[in-house]
Amino acid sequence: MMHLWRRAVGSAVPGASRAWLENRAVLVSWSDGRTTPFHFPWLRDHCPSRVDPDSGQKSVSSGDDSVVGAVASSVALDGGVLNVDWADGHRSAFPLPFLRRTAYDDVSRQDRSDDRNRLTQWDSSHRIPEAQYSDVVNSDTSLARLLDDIHNFGIAFVRNVPTDLDASKAISSRIGPVRETFYGTLWDVVSVPKAINVAYTSSHLGLHQDLLYFEAPPGLQLLHCVKNSVPGGDAIFLDAYRAVAELRAEDPLAYMTLLECPVTFHYRAQGRHRRFVRPTLELDGQNEAMRVNYAPPFQGPLEVPQARVQEFYEAFNKFERVLDRKHLLFRTRYQPGDLVIFNNRRVLHGRLQFDAAKGERHLRGSYIDLDEYRDKWRTMCRPHW
Repeated sequence: MMHLWRRAVGSAVPGASRAWLENRAVLVSWSDGRTTPFHFPWLRDHCPSRVDPDSGQKSVSSGDDSVVGAVASSVALDGGVLNVDWADGHRSAFPLPFLRRTAYDDVSRQDRSDDRNRLTQWDSSHRIPEAQYSDVVNSDTSLARLLDDIHNFGIAFVRNVPTDLDASKAISSRIGPVRETFYGTLWDVVSVPKAINVAYTSSHLGLHQDLLYFEAPPGLQLLHCVKNSVPGGDAIFLDAYRAVAELRAEDPLAYMTLLECPVTFHYRAQGRHRRFVRPTLELDGQNEAMRVNYAPPFQGPLEVPQARVQEFYEAFNKFERVLDRKHLLFRTRYQPGDLVIFNNRRVLHGRLQFDAAKGERHLRGSYIDLDEYRDKWRTMCRPHW
């Protein structure tokens, strides 16, 4: 993996006009008026000479004495480079784009957070992004657009996919390795007798997310429509980020309760016992805006402090009332050859009841971990992140 300072070289950033030493830090003044501090240990820790040129990995630990006790004796700007001379005789040369893109002052960190979390929160009035199968398979530009649509909206459709059972592999292989679970790598969503999962029936399937009883639930879910001639069975989707925003604006206390109260998710069937505890809402400003955890059919016994039991149920009820709002729900009927890709940690999905006796409905599903998807997305869409 290429190290960040190497990726940043040559990227467009404001120029630096001045650099000086102050309070065990190097201060850099930029042409847009911003001044950013870089403390001595931070600079020594990120010295380009301490990055292996082949692997891109650091060769010295952040806890090394030479890092913790680093003292700079002088600093100078030289074109697009900041040169730092150290008291022990070492010299570091930092590309200015690297420094600007990794600056950790409050404003710079907030800028990066805002950029990461600048997402489209959608409802039924929005047009869900679409792409054509042949374009995504054959064009890197079309693939990059699809990946960015999934980042922004959390969902996108690919149309005119061949209806053979393994056709979705041509799309998934362009994104990343398919994740195997106890359902397999590719699995069939069809109505069967004595189903082990409500998804494998013709019954109404309420909004939910998959496999929240895993320590790391799947990131992307792909559903490929192979056949669909039954009455009913429309697919439903909802942007949980938009729903949470409405809940927070209307009832901040309910919002906080869902952040703080843990929920048990479990799966006990077919000789398996999976269990993981997580709150309904999780905030993580470092990696993603939010994680939503909502799968009522797989909730186990609630374990919260006794004083908060009633509070939790009331907050959960208020959240579900938001989820029931028709303006938030996107509803569509799959056509054979449709493939939907959505972020399982953000977008809730479900299905209306259908009549299995009057036709066929066959979807093929698979998962891709967020790590794999984001690797491809950053490489193609955000090369300087």
